[in-house]
Amino acid sequence: MWNVINHRKNGKLISVEMIFIDEKKNLIYGIMDTNQVNRLKDILNEGSLFTIKNFKVVESTFAYRPIESPLTIILSALTVMNNLAEDVVDIPINGFQFIRPTMIDSRVDNYTVLSGEVSFFITHASRIYVNLDIDYVRSLVQKFTTMSTEVQIIERSNVNNISIEEEMILNPMDIKELFDSEWSPKIQVSANVSLGNLKDPEDELDITDGGRSRKKDT
Repeated sequence: MWNVINHRKNGKLISVEMIFIDEKKNLIYGIMDTNQVNRLKDILNEGSLFTIKNFKVVESTFAYRPIESPLTIILSALTVMNNLAEDVVDIPINGFQFIRPTMIDSRVDNYTVLSGEVSFFITHASRIYVNLDIDYVRSLVQKFTTMSTEVQIIERSNVNNISIEEEMILNPMDIKELFDSEWSPKIQVSANVSLGNLKDPEDELDITDGGRSRKKDT
């Protein structure tokens, strides 16, 4: 909620404007005329819950709108407001309207909707969460993602239903495949490796799981 003043007339109050959020997280722009400020401003506290009756709804035709909404609520002399207890309905205190990066250029020199960036002040104790598993973040991911967010189960190529260890023995990797593979702590084994100076390129280095390695001359 903020005051709109006229700087050309010594800061004269034009109106008090605000953004309403309902239980479905919809955002709508609201305007309180100056002749209603004394009657309603003390009732309107940011972050509080209340019901509104007998208000006007008009089409949003003006420029510099703080949100992208086709309608605007006007609080008139007939408007009635009542405060609600905080636990009656679950309504968030903050609301945001995000746009895709491809839409940013279309907002340049376009004064219909005010666009800006969300800035954060962080310290060494701040934490950054990526795709935090909460309802609001999940709804944003579903809304803006270009890829499916459904869990896809990738079946193993092992049709014989044998253990991973047996499959590794039956289908050994070469050196290139070994270096290109992903390490997994679930299938790690211990090995003691002793490297020596091989006398001949044909020499073979034997490694046994959990045992000492042996060099065998061929």
